Amino acid sequence: SVDDLTLQIPNVAEDSPPDNGSAALSYDPADLGQDFKHFTAFSSNHTCASDTHALPFNNQIRGVNLGGWMVLEPWITPSLFYQFLGGNETAVAMDHYSFCRVLGPEEGNKQLRRHWESWVTEDILRELKDSGAVNSLRVPVGDFMFQPYGPYVGCTDGALDYLDQLLDWAHSYGFSVLLDVHTQKDSQNGFDNSGQTMGFSWTSGLSTYPRDLTTFQHW
Repeated sequence: SVDDLTLQIPNVAEDSPPDNGSAALSYDPADLGQDFKHFTAFSSNHTCASDTHALPFNNQIRGVNLGGWMVLEPWITPSLFYQFLGGNETAVAMDHYSFCRVLGPEEGNKQLRRHWESWVTEDILRELKDSGAVNSLRVPVGDFMFQPYGPYVGCTDGALDYLDQLLDWAHSYGFSVLLDVHTQKDSQNGFDNSGQTMGFSWTSGLSTYPRDLTTFQHW
């Protein structure tokens, strides 16, 4: 059992950081650590040493979100939607779906490719790596990138190529990547971050009084 194990915890020299696989974290030479039964804890950088079981905790995810790149959201990338100001309901885009519907596949893809090339670049990833503050990337992606449907057909051509390029960059700079499937056909929540803004409603079975006032609607 664990209680029967006796682990020898070596002393950590004052002039050397703990061997915790996290050199990017700040280390205070004056922090000699606090010894526990199975590890030594360092308050200065919130890491542990002297126990391999502690290593996953030292390699904690410190991530940044690359939102607004592969799934458009007007509040993140308003510049892409200024062109629709003043239009009527058939000529205004308010999400990725309507962006492609209003502009059409050719113009929509032209603008998206320009956006993909400039919104996330290798220089940005290099800067994140050099900062030492980030080791993981969250990338929201659309289901329509893999099997385009409706107005996405043609409009999102090349999206996977740009995603592949990002994965190559991430690998070369040592980033882990979380691919977040952010959208679902016909919208999973009615918001623009689902790809298509749509209305939805539900009723609550927990509250039935007063009658006819138990439905919440969102548009």
